[in-house]
Amino acid sequence: NRRDGLRLLPVQIGYPTPAEKVFLPMEKSVCGQVFQTGKPLYIGDVREIPFYHEGASEVRSELAVPVRVGDRVIGVLNVESREVNAFDEEDIAFYTAIAGQLGVALENARLYREERRRRQEAETLYRAVQALTTTLDLQEVLGRILTELRQVVPYDSASVQLLEEGVLKIIDGRGFPDLDALPGFVIDPRKEDNPNARVLESRAPVILEDAPATYEAFHPPPHADIGIRAWMGVPLLFGDRVIGMLTLDKREPGFYTEEHARLAMAFAAQAAIAIENARLYRRLERQSAQLAQAVKELQDLNRLRNQLVQNVSHELRTPLTLIQGYTELLLNEGLGQLEPAQRRALKTMEEYIRTLSHLIYNLTALRTFPRETLALMPVSIVEIVGQLLEEEKQLARSAGVSFNTDLPDDLPPVLGDRERLDLVFHHLIDNAIKFSPNGGDVHIRAWADEEWVYISVKDEGIGIAPEHLDRIFERFYQIDGSTTRRFGGMGVGLALVWEIVEAHGGTVEVESEPGKGSNFTVRLPQAKEVPS
Repeated sequence: NRRDGLRLLPVQIGYPTPAEKVFLPMEKSVCGQVFQTGKPLYIGDVREIPFYHEGASEVRSELAVPVRVGDRVIGVLNVESREVNAFDEEDIAFYTAIAGQLGVALENARLYREERRRRQEAETLYRAVQALTTTLDLQEVLGRILTELRQVVPYDSASVQLLEEGVLKIIDGRGFPDLDALPGFVIDPRKEDNPNARVLESRAPVILEDAPATYEAFHPPPHADIGIRAWMGVPLLFGDRVIGMLTLDKREPGFYTEEHARLAMAFAAQAAIAIENARLYRRLERQSAQLAQAVKELQDLNRLRNQLVQNVSHELRTPLTLIQGYTELLLNEGLGQLEPAQRRALKTMEEYIRTLSHLIYNLTALRTFPRETLALMPVSIVEIVGQLLEEEKQLARSAGVSFNTDLPDDLPPVLGDRERLDLVFHHLIDNAIKFSPNGGDVHIRAWADEEWVYISVKDEGIGIAPEHLDRIFERFYQIDGSTTRRFGGMGVGLALVWEIVEAHGGTVEVESEPGKGSNFTVRLPQAKEVPS
């Protein structure tokens, strides 16, 4: 001990006083001077020097040589004799050599002891961390932290404190009189008389040799009840965040060392990870439950919606058929001659009946399509689109829209269900007409490569905002769902387009920009083989 003096190791021969009780002052002893100077010192007659420390009354001469490890003096080898001038130069050389070997042996022993201690610490820390990481239950993790911490660093009492909204909340404790009252106890680190603030601010361990002498916060219960003297606070760090801290207390003043702090920090780093993993798992569990509930509600809504669609389409079909029949009867003057105004009114009715019939057909197709089998055969896309353009000619004319087509006659056939593909291109052409301005053009092109046939339908209409592009093919999705929307529809047509094309092994892509129109491109596989 360089500060207070030398204490002899309990390895001695020929002395009456036990070595562990012998204390040699650094300045006023032969061994102390040798330790300080690093040079051998020989005293021929110890009665002639005032600073001789009497080990045995009959000693007359003394020889002390330094024990070194490299350039560092770690102790002193001291020999004494009952004879005056008992030692000579050969003895000094002999004991100096012995001291050199002793230094090597002591250092090897120290290194071995240190290595064994480090290995035991690592094994203890590993077992403690393993115990923390075998569960993702937050309460169980918090409960295990202090149990495992005791295996790494000794304590008489300890606590886990988590940082929440600027204050520390004690989550768990050990060694306190009233443990049940401890969880939930709040510590405000912003108060001046508080060592916890130093831990949080420095993000490093803080050691107090005598906590009550340093902070009044340790005077009242529960600290005073258990006689806390030494205290150590260790931060719980996760990434760049302080999520809380651990506190360890001992009744022995000055108990905790930097080595204890190093071990506690290593443990705290793993404890913080275990806490955050458990917190994340709890959040994921909560979110998973919320998502499961949301999915169930959506499934219920979807089921109710499908049931409503089925009921509405079924209930409307019969009366609409009757209305359509009587309208045709009246237009054919089967019930008498019509005035021009009456005929115009009936024509308007007929147009709206046709629109409503088409809507009911789409609803029915949407409901039954996934369960129906496609009747695949080689189909000419040019023929389907050409026929549709002929049928839509009157609608386009009344909307002030012109068709611009590029449909090669030698376009390869596709393998498809004609009725379903007719529905696909009917919706795309109908939408292009509906969204085009008066005087606009609808561009329809078709081309092919070695594997696929492509058909694009492009309008010059209002376009689609980017935030809607990923959803326009969803069932019943409407870009403008308000009651005052400009364009009609129930969000069914594009959903049918997507599902039918996908069932054919094809794809639908859309390019659009608000104010610049939309371009839908359908890709379908060529009919290289006719299915049997």
